[in-house]
Order: sequence, then structure tokens, then C-alpha cells
Amino acid sequence: MEIRNSAPNSTSNKSLEQLKDNIIDIIKKNLFNEDEKLDKFAKQATFMAQIMSDNIFDTIQKDDKTLKLENDYDNLDNKIDEINFLNDAVINNDNNDNNTTQEDIVVYYDNGNVQYERTYTYDHWGQLKEENYTGYNEDGTKDVARKKLYENDEVIYSSEYQYGDNNEAKSAAKFECDEKGNLIYQDQIYFNDEGEIETKSRTYYGDDNIKENKSITKYDSKGNRTETEYSYDETEKITKQTVVEYDKDNKITSKEMQEENSISYSHNKTIENTKQGRIGDCWLLSSVTALSYSEAGKEIIKNALCYTPDATIVNLGNSVSYKIDNEELLERKTRKDRSQGDDDMIAFEIAIEKFRKDINNGELTYSENYVKNYNRGHFDDTTVSLKDNIEGGINGSAVMIITGNIPEYTTFHSEMDKMFKKYEESESKNFCMTADATKSSKVKDINGQEVKIAGSHAYSIKSVDKDSVTVVNPWNTEQEICLSKKTFKKAFYSMTFTDLEQTNKDSFVIKTNSEVSKNMLGKETKIIKDLKGNKIKTVKYDAIKDKYREVRLDTSGDLIYKKNVKEYKR
Repeated sequence: MEIRNSAPNSTSNKSLEQLKDNIIDIIKKNLFNEDEKLDKFAKQATFMAQIMSDNIFDTIQKDDKTLKLENDYDNLDNKIDEINFLNDAVINNDNNDNNTTQEDIVVYYDNGNVQYERTYTYDHWGQLKEENYTGYNEDGTKDVARKKLYENDEVIYSSEYQYGDNNEAKSAAKFECDEKGNLIYQDQIYFNDEGEIETKSRTYYGDDNIKENKSITKYDSKGNRTETEYSYDETEKITKQTVVEYDKDNKITSKEMQEENSISYSHNKTIENTKQGRIGDCWLLSSVTALSYSEAGKEIIKNALCYTPDATIVNLGNSVSYKIDNEELLERKTRKDRSQGDDDMIAFEIAIEKFRKDINNGELTYSENYVKNYNRGHFDDTTVSLKDNIEGGINGSAVMIITGNIPEYTTFHSEMDKMFKKYEESESKNFCMTADATKSSKVKDINGQEVKIAGSHAYSIKSVDKDSVTVVNPWNTEQEICLSKKTFKKAFYSMTFTDLEQTNKDSFVIKTNSEVSKNMLGKETKIIKDLKGNKIKTVKYDAIKDKYREVRLDTSGDLIYKKNVKEYKR
């Protein structure tokens, strides 16, 4: 079987011509040589010639870009003639030791057209080696073409093509077995009316013809494809299913995995229903949800996510990326303290948690430019909990982490009105808005129904019109609350507003190193330096009083700011 694997999988006529010429050369040089080894080589060459036409099927099976039948089948009859010529050169030669015999059967319709042709080829022992069958319709068009190869009376290879009214193949099937007749793999292809591949599948088998895995690829009219992989146990029960969707440029657009007795995941680069877990990361979930409410935000989310078969890559801002293995994502979905629902949201949650960990450990630090711009007491992640890298955060800060843009922030009603007006007058509505309520309250929505606004909690703002504001609680993003503007300003303490059509190309974080020392009283001092060794930040943490003092310097050593901060909890 090795000689079959060495045959080229190419649809180019040039490659086929080259193959044919090489085989003819081998036969001419070795056909009349009495040397046993060379004669065996010629026999292998003949076998290669016999299966040359079947490599067309392999090409379609393996090359995703080969969709047009005309590239593979227009000259199929000519190729069969070439193969027959090569076979005859060996079979009909008096000096051939194989003594292969061939039996041809032709049956005709009453109108004189051929109904079917059948050819049997036997070795010198009389054992059947090959069987070819071609069936025709009464009008002379092809109906079916089959080929079988035998070894010790066992079928070791079979292919079949079914043809439509236009004389083009509408389906093709193939399987290969070992010398004992056990299946190795089985293929199936279906074509559409234009001669393009519509669906193809391959199933691999193990011992005792047991299915091991199966792959199915489906194409749509736009060139997109969906690949589905199945894994089986010894009882042929499906143990794992993976579905990956690709666009016409071969980029992954979504993926989904399901394992028997395990949790599954699904990605489509779209933020759908999410429910916050027990941990306080409403600041994060509300920001990502708010991004999903505009066309620009949806595009930002798509660009931030990159799928590979075994992982998801999340790109934050324009500076840092995090790889999340499938196993990590599946494990996270089992935790009740983290968000449930949309898997893309969970990927953002994991990536931003990794980002915050790097910030807290001193491996990353906000760049000087960003510190000067956003250090107004609103978007400073040094206020995060020191007990968990994702617990607690400032309303809207995740928008900055994902986009690299600095949101506008206000606690003044007059500024909120200006943000509302800007949104209402915009045609694109490409803004991201969040809100924060510092205390719990019960208010009435625009329908007069009483609703509860949770305190110390961040909400997404979905839309604003002349009279009302619609907000969404990350506890369940399927539920919307529509409030009058007056009620909104009464219930919510602060609001953020980000123009998503404005982009900041400057890096918002830099890579850093940190050194930590502890004095006799247990107070820790962390010194953070850039990779050139310049000291840029000092953090002194008092474990007893639960607060720390931060001093930020620029790269020249000049003071940018200093402050005392209590641990921020949400």
C-alpha cells in the first residue's frame, strides 16, 4: 500500500502528465529486465497506474480550495484511457511474468447505447484483482462508476461515483481496507448542481471495524464551511463533538465543543445572555455587555477574539493578548462564583482577570500617558481587591481595558444630560455607556412597575431616547429596565460614556518588573520598574489597616501623583 501513498495529490494536468511519463519510463527500462527486483518495481509502477484516477478523489478530500468539479473530472475519460494504455503495456506483453488476464462485458440498450460496461482483471493464479463497472442512462449519459481492488479475495479498496442528468458527479464514495478486509477509512462526498462540494466526510476505523472518529465538512454558497469532528468509544457511542465554523478566508468564526458527561462551550464572537456569578465583577460584565449594544462595539468584540481549534485568544487594547485553552474555559464554566451563559463573555472574564493579575503582580503597569489621562480618581485599577484579581473594579474600566479608549466619567446630572443628548443626536449610536448605583433603592419604571436597583453595582446602558433610559443588570442580561431620565439620575450615582469611533493607538500598558520587601511590622513595599530599570511606581501596603499608599513617577523620576487607597470591594 505504500506505493499508493506516494502518488501525488494534485489536480494539475502537468502533474498527471509527469506521473504518466515517469511510469512509462519505469516500464520501458524494467519491463524486459530479467532481474527479479527490477521486475517487482515495474509491477509496483503498474499498480500505481491502476489507481491513478482514484487520486482525483483524494485531492478533493484533502484540498479545501478544490471545489470545482471541472478542475478534476473534465478529462477523467482521457485519464482512464491513459491508465488502460499503461495496463495493456504490461498485461499484453509476452515477457510479462504476471500473466494477468482481463474479462470485458458490455451490455446494450435496445436503442444501441451502452447500458453498462464491466471489466474483471485476474492474476496468473486466477484470483480477482480488480473490478470496474460503469453504468449509463439510455441517453448515453453516465449513471454510476465503480471500482474495486482485491487482495486474497477481500476488497481492499472501493470507489463509487453517482452522476446526475448533466453528466457531472453528484456524489462519490470510497473506502479502503487492510489485507484482512478490515476497514481503515471511509469517505463520502456530495456535490451541488454547480459541481461544487456541498458536503464531505471521512470516518476512520480501528480494530474489528469499530469507528474511532469521523469528520464532516459542509460548504455554503458563500465559501464558508463548517467542520464537525466526532470521537467514539469502543461501543461506537459519541464521546466528543467539536464544531468549528470558518469564513471564506479560512478564519475561524465560531467553535463549539461537547464532551460526554462534561460541560460544553460555544463561541460565535457575539455577546449573548449572561448571568453574574457570586464574585463581584459587575464592573467587567456591564462593560462588555454595553459594548455589544452598538455596531462599533460588536466589531471591537469580534476583533478582540481569535479562535484556534484548541484555544481562544483575547486581545486587550492594542498592547496585550491572553491565550485561554479549551480545558481552562471548560473548567471555568463549572465554577458558580464566575459568570454563566455566554462563552465569549467568559473568555473576556478570564482574560481580564489574567490582565489584572499581571497589573497587581507588577508584570504590567499602565503607561505614563494613560496614567496622566485617566488618573482622575475614576479609572485607577490600583483600587482592586488584593484577595482576588477580579473582585471589584471601577465602573467602565473594562471598556478601557478592551478598547484602549478612556471613557468620560461624571457624577453630575448636567453632564449626564449632555451625554444623553450626544447619544440621541448621533446617527451611528456608536457609544458605550455604563452606570453605577452606590446604594440600593426601589424605583418605578416607565410603566409604573416597582423595580429594585442594587447598590454598589454596575449596570449597562442599552439605549437612550427623548424621555427614558434603558439599563441592564449583569445578574441577568435578558432583563431590561426602562426608567425615565429623572428616575435614572435619582437611582444612579455615576455614568461613563465612551466614543467608540475614537481610537487611541498609544500602548496603554508597559511590561515591568517588581521587587517586594517586608519590614518587621509586616508592611510590604513593592517597587515597580520598567524593563530598562527605571523606577516608576512604589506601593506600600499595610495588611493591618487594609490600605496602601501609592507613589507614581514618570520615566524621568518626577512625581506624577501619590495617594492613599482603601481596598475596593464590590
